[in-house]
Amino acid sequence: MAPAAEFPYPYTQEDALRFIENAKASESFGAELHFGIHLNNSNELVGAATIFNIDKESRTCKIGYWLRREHWGKGYAREALISLIEFAFKKVGVDKICADVFNFNLKSINLLAGLGFRENPMYRSVVSHYGGYAEELRYELSFDGKQNAD
Repeated sequence: MAPAAEFPYPYTQEDALRFIENAKASESFGAELHFGIHLNNSNELVGAATIFNIDKESRTCKIGYWLRREHWGKGYAREALISLIEFAFKKVGVDKICADVFNFNLKSINLLAGLGFRENPMYRSVVSHYGGYAEELRYELSFDGKQNAD
């Protein structure tokens, strides 16, 4: 049983500073790349996206993302993921991107499917989630040389 990413709630400034320090350390080893999701008109930070588990040998990586709840359903996650996918394929040099998502997170599942990700039926996992357990599904997107998520 693998632990899922869990963010403290409420999320304090101390939590944010600890996250930034950990992100800097993992980026310095080339293991992860972290990006902020911000509004163009105000530069307000509304979420984050990460490329992680970068495997140069197998040319694969995982992505993760989150948005503050009040910004759900506005297309920000889709816009951010389009950029993240392009960056992973063109700059990181991977051929396959994986995203793990809880089976109950239908909005995220639909977002990934709408961007061309397909569920890998061979991967299902039960993970710890906020004191309980949840089923996690794996979605994958392979580079075809003409990737266009628009």
